[in-house]
Amino acid sequence: MINFREAKIFPQRVDQTLSLRLFDDKDAEEFLAIVKRDREYLRAWVPWVDKRQSLEEVTSYFE
Repeated sequence: MINFREAKIFPQRVDQTLSLRLFDDKDAEEFLAIVKRDREYLRAWVPWVDKRQSLEEVTSYFE
C-alpha cells in the first residue's frame, strides 16, 4: 500500500481554485458531522461509514 504522507505528493493543484490534500486532524470534526448527516446515503457507497462514530475513530482513519 502506498503511504501518501511519505510519498509527499500532496497537495496537488487541480486548477487555479482547487487543490487536493490529505486529511488532517483539524478536518475530523467537520468530516464526522458530514458522515453523521449523510450516513444513510453513504452506507451504499462506503463500507466503513458505520465504523466511524467518534472523533477518535475519524482521526485514526486519517492516519
